[in-house]
Amino acid sequence: MTVSSGTVSNGQKASGNGQQSAAQMPNSSQQNRVLQQLQPGDLRLQQLHHHQQQQQQQQQQQHNIHHQQQVTAQQLQYMQQVISGSGG
Repeated sequence: MTVSSGTVSNGQKASGNGQQSAAQMPNSSQQNRVLQQLQPGDLRLQQLHHHQQQQQQQQQQQHNIHHQQQVTAQQLQYMQQVISGSGG
């Protein structure tokens, strides 16, 4: 009997901690919560948020492509050096 009451009190403490952590959530989760609370008529805001996400993904892809091009250029230079060095 006493063990079950102990688990109940532990559960209440855990729920209290959960509320505290909810107050300290980062901004991204708050934005998601706001998006979930939007009315169905507020499609423009959802589309705007989706557009922002697409822009971020495109920027990341462009950065990755640029980095890959730099690595490829370095590899080409190295290969040319190896070929010219072995030829000499």
